[in-house]
Amino acid sequence: MYQDAYLSGKSEDARQAFLAKSPARQYSCIMAWRHRMRHSNRTTEGSEIIAHLRVARKRLSGAADINEQELRTIDTELAALRDGMSVFRANRRAREIEELEQKQSLIMERLRMLRQTGEEQE
Repeated sequence: MYQDAYLSGKSEDARQAFLAKSPARQYSCIMAWRHRMRHSNRTTEGSEIIAHLRVARKRLSGAADINEQELRTIDTELAALRDGMSVFRANRRAREIEELEQKQSLIMERLRMLRQTGEEQE
């Protein structure tokens, strides 16, 4: 399932060396690579979601038979994913606004205190 992703960007010699290995050894190499990828550049949860979507896209393109009901269900799930992204963006924006307002409040309070102590010293 992950063979194409594993081989992408590799030289032709590396590809041939990989394909010459037994299926068990190929599987082992791919699983080790996936482990390294997940733990080395896992900066956000988004990277995991992206990886799942890429796998789903590849599985869909390689699928031999998907019935109409399953296609409708896939479409429904994709629409729900898009809706979920909109909700996530709105929530993230609201959190950022709240954080900035809190910072602004702290800055305003600090300014007030500095001005007050400056006036008292004069």
